[in-house]
Amino acid sequence: MKNISKGGIFLIDTLITTVGASLSRSKYLNENFSFSDILSIEDPANDRDLGAEINSTVSIIEDGKIDERRNLYLVHSATESGRKISTFLKHFFEDHPEYSFQRVVTVEVEGLDNSDQFTFRTKGLRNLIREFTKIYTNHGNIAINATAGFKAQTSFALIFGFMMKVPVYYRYESFSKAMEIPPLPVNFEFSHWIENKDVFDLLEFGELTYDECLKAKNTDKSSFDNTINNLRMFLDIETIEGEKYIALNPIGELYVFATRTQLNETARQISLAESSVPIDKRFISNESEEHSKKFINKHWSDLRKIIELPFIEKIITSGYSDKFDRHRITAKKIEDGKLKIQFSRKGGELYMVAETTAKNDLELAYVISVIEGCNI
Repeated sequence: MKNISKGGIFLIDTLITTVGASLSRSKYLNENFSFSDILSIEDPANDRDLGAEINSTVSIIEDGKIDERRNLYLVHSATESGRKISTFLKHFFEDHPEYSFQRVVTVEVEGLDNSDQFTFRTKGLRNLIREFTKIYTNHGNIAINATAGFKAQTSFALIFGFMMKVPVYYRYESFSKAMEIPPLPVNFEFSHWIENKDVFDLLEFGELTYDECLKAKNTDKSSFDNTINNLRMFLDIETIEGEKYIALNPIGELYVFATRTQLNETARQISLAESSVPIDKRFISNESEEHSKKFINKHWSDLRKIIELPFIEKIITSGYSDKFDRHRITAKKIEDGKLKIQFSRKGGELYMVAETTAKNDLELAYVISVIEGCNI
């Protein structure tokens, strides 16, 4: 939930600080210093032995970039060094008389360990994005201090900040304070989402084999391969012991989260024109086979929820299969701004083409979310 000041400005009350290894060489961590001595250091923003995390975080606080110090998240690697340093930082920012936060949380990122390149790339960076999204979802009013950590960790913190429109700070070693990285003009390309939402939905919760994806997408191999090639920037594709696996890469994870967030935030601003077609004239069935008629009759009350949506102009059935056993509704954009709807229930699946009053990709993305929300 975003906390807004009277002036309409979002107040920053939560800071994410990425954690690196600079403190591992610090005399304060390795020699016999009491913690009370460390907390009494006069200029923690510029004492290099306190490490990049403290130097940069304190300078952000001193520069007035944090409105309320409610939450500090110390995001660290899955290493002994990362755990040790984060524990030290947690005590510092819990107990310091001037720079403390109300709540300090250490967050270990599973797989973020540079001793295993494959795990680091396929799991560590993906989990890093997931931890950022959890924090953003819980608080909203965040800033990111991306000074410390692996270079890839810093890079993805920057990308996350740009896409989610939150400030990102970085302190160069020679600078006297942290600076805000100017945001890039990152715009959402909703066409990827509305044309391939079924693939994103499949992979959102974990990797699948190629054959599992192909079966779930219910299409031919050539079309599926073409889809995967078009989405290559969002995917990790690996062959392990002769089996091909497909998963969202870190950018894919962020794209899915950012798109859902953007849709939720803009949904209140979307005002679709209402259809002028009477409800009883909107549904046209081309299915003459008895088993498809039975399926439509059996599930008519659920189908009618879609037909009655105020933006529906026309729904025409285009096919039916009795080889399906899931309870779901999916929709995706096809040609001329139309939607292909797959209405699935135990024992069958009905294919339909829908025309709506949506005029652009953002409105179509909203329409898709509403249609799929009828699956109750």
